[in-house]
Amino acid sequence: GSPVHTIDGPCGPIVAWKYWLPKDDYGSANSMVKAQGIVRASPEEIFEMIFDSSRTKEYNKYSVGRTDVETKGPKTKIVWNRTNPPGTKRPHDFCTLMHGRVYPKNGTNLLMTTATDHAKAKTSSEFLRSEILLGVNQMRVIGPGRTELTTISHVKTCGVHPFLSEKFAASSAVDFIKRVDEVLGGTEEAEAAGELAVAAGASSGSEASGQKEARKLSFCSPPLRSSRVHRSWS
Repeated sequence: GSPVHTIDGPCGPIVAWKYWLPKDDYGSANSMVKAQGIVRASPEEIFEMIFDSSRTKEYNKYSVGRTDVETKGPKTKIVWNRTNPPGTKRPHDFCTLMHGRVYPKNGTNLLMTTATDHAKAKTSSEFLRSEILLGVNQMRVIGPGRTELTTISHVKTCGVHPFLSEKFAASSAVDFIKRVDEVLGGTEEAEAAGELAVAAGASSGSEASGQKEARKLSFCSPPLRSSRVHRSWS
């Protein structure tokens, strides 16, 4: 199917698709959302920012804070996350397991999250306990200082009518990628890396081929592989 939400980013479109589970499956009232776009930063920079609980407010405007409650390994931990999304009487909280992996052969970083329980993050009357049934952030390098960021999120909300949560689901996924790019890609270092890559491409061949490479690197990305994605996401 076609994307359900698209915005223009500095490096091309940021696109979102929706997928619905069978009616009787757990969490089927809420859609699973996939979003994809290009970020002007390395996979490592993106991973480090998302994994760092002290930085959640930089890219999530609804965040009330995130606390590490137990560290399981260098890239594995349990966190207690609090958010205050629109349309709810009380803030929401989540107890979530985060696990990251790095693939040295191609530089891809992967961060996965799922709901769990922990004695240091018990439910309370102060918050509505919602669940991140599945969260995936895949960061794939496509050039110097350029990363294709793909996210998949399936959140079971509590105390919010599905109609209201679905109203914001796709736009929130797209805005997340846009905000990550604004935080990391708007720095002087990120822009300098892109300019150096353009200059290197332009000087390595003829003027015509150099201009072609400059456009490719400056605008960041090969086209999204929509023919493969659209078969499963609508």
